[in-house]
Amino acid sequence: MTKKHFIALADIVRELGESYRGDDTVRVDFAMANVKMFLASFCAQQNPNFNRALWLDYIAGKCGPSGGKIRPGAALKIVRARWARPTEDNTND
Repeated sequence: MTKKHFIALADIVRELGESYRGDDTVRVDFAMANVKMFLASFCAQQNPNFNRALWLDYIAGKCGPSGGKIRPGAALKIVRARWARPTEDNTND
């Protein structure tokens, strides 16, 4: 796997965590923590250059995909824009 794959996977994990924010917070937080740890272990097995701490910080919104600083609130907007599904109004047929 490449850095591009790790970023895409982290974006999915972030969006998944945000989509369950209104549910049972304790269970969701526990489940998401386990998902992140298992996926981080998998990624580390796939690529010896995988940086677990950076990947987890990116998911938590503490840094950008390459470890750089981000403006508060900007990270989730980027993820949502990247994974936004087209609606009937904005599809080009």
